[in-house]
Amino acid sequence: MANIPIDLSLRIPRPHFKTILELIKLSFGLFFKSFGFIAVVVLLVNLPLELISEFALPPDLHHLTIHFIFDLFSGFLRLFVTLALLYGFACFLQKKGSPSPKDALIFSFRKWIPAFIANFRAAFYVALLVIPAGLIIFFLVDLFHLPVWLLYFFFVLFIPGFIVGLALIFTKLAVCFESQTRMDPLTRSRELTLGHRWMIFFVFLVLSVPSYFPLLMDQLARLGWVPFPGNPWLTHGLDILVACVVQLLSPIRLISCLLIYLKALKEKKKRVKELRLLFFVP
Repeated sequence: MANIPIDLSLRIPRPHFKTILELIKLSFGLFFKSFGFIAVVVLLVNLPLELISEFALPPDLHHLTIHFIFDLFSGFLRLFVTLALLYGFACFLQKKGSPSPKDALIFSFRKWIPAFIANFRAAFYVALLVIPAGLIIFFLVDLFHLPVWLLYFFFVLFIPGFIVGLALIFTKLAVCFESQTRMDPLTRSRELTLGHRWMIFFVFLVLSVPSYFPLLMDQLARLGWVPFPGNPWLTHGLDILVACVVQLLSPIRLISCLLIYLKALKEKKKRVKELRLLFFVP
């Protein structure tokens, strides 16, 4: 444990990309390079969660409390996985070779509490904007019985919350890379996302496509479509397989976010250095 750093090293070469396509290409390159590490860390946590979700949780909606507690517990564990993956990606970018999953999990354990607190604060600020917008739409429907198609115009109320969410997307990264600077991770995220938010938006829009498949399968199930009629075990198995594949692909978004963060951070440090030289500050 003595060799595991408090913060991830910033001695990583600045990622070189100018367009979204170049960024996606770099992201897939790192993804395939580290796929073995990703598979071990992701499946170690997510496979048991999916098995519990499919076979142990009550399927009906009369046990909402149980489902809520399970989803909350799953979110805690997935944050743990995210931090472990960041440790691994930093090692690969520094060309240290494949990191030990054990070391990654130890680093994640150390960073989990500050990352959770920062994430909770970020989610709270987003919720302050999103929840009132949802309540406005709900009351408009309930009181005035507006047609459904008209509600799409009120979704612009969610735009401020979405913008704040983009501005705070580097929060976990700031905790992992810069906690010793004592800079507030939310403030750091807002600084570093400036000038990069459109790229973050479009990259996440493209790379989030696989995450829609479980939602699509849920909607098809509600409409009565069953892939293996008369064989629920195969149906559950397919659901678990799709969920695991989606979880294995989701780190591509994290890699893209990390590369944008590192580029923005290097640019920021370069500008600070130039200003110090300009004003003769040591």
